Amino acid sequence: MGEENAVSYIMQFGKPIIIATDVSIVPHFVEKLSAIFNAKLVKPPKDIPVSRKEEIELKDPHLRDAMAAALYAYRHYENVFRSIDSKLMSEEEKELMKENIVFGRKRKQSKVNSRKKVKKKRLRKTNKPKKVFDVKEYIAQLKEEIRELRRENAKLKSYLKAYERLLIKKEKKADA
Repeated sequence: MGEENAVSYIMQFGKPIIIATDVSIVPHFVEKLSAIFNAKLVKPPKDIPVSRKEEIELKDPHLRDAMAAALYAYRHYENVFRSIDSKLMSEEEKELMKENIVFGRKRKQSKVNSRKKVKKKRLRKTNKPKKVFDVKEYIAQLKEEIRELRRENAKLKSYLKAYERLLIKKEKKADA
């Protein structure tokens, strides 16, 4: 399966936050998928033994390996995800909280900012192409969003520098 086909196929189910592998040395294609989706890459410290994978009752070895990787990633986060699922909050807030945990953001931060971030997330979802196979357009939209964010970042940095210069001037006047 080519890169575009894989991305299109995965997008049918939504945007993953985790991409997993069953081997400790991550294949280039898996790394690339993780980068495309900006997903957390989960890999075992050592290859999952074939004997353990054979416990999974799938005849196709590629599907069996993929399932082993998915189960490894699931077990890695299982307890924390169950804890989040037991909380009284909307499904969107739960999913955002899980995403924050996966990417190492603080729990308090994810709880406090979850409503604000859910609204932003809803806005970003509207940018997705309506057709699953329109991956090139989606990638172009994401690249444009990155360019806009970089411009905004540069603008904010210049404001910060100007503010710092202003503070330095005020401190010099106060010392004089």
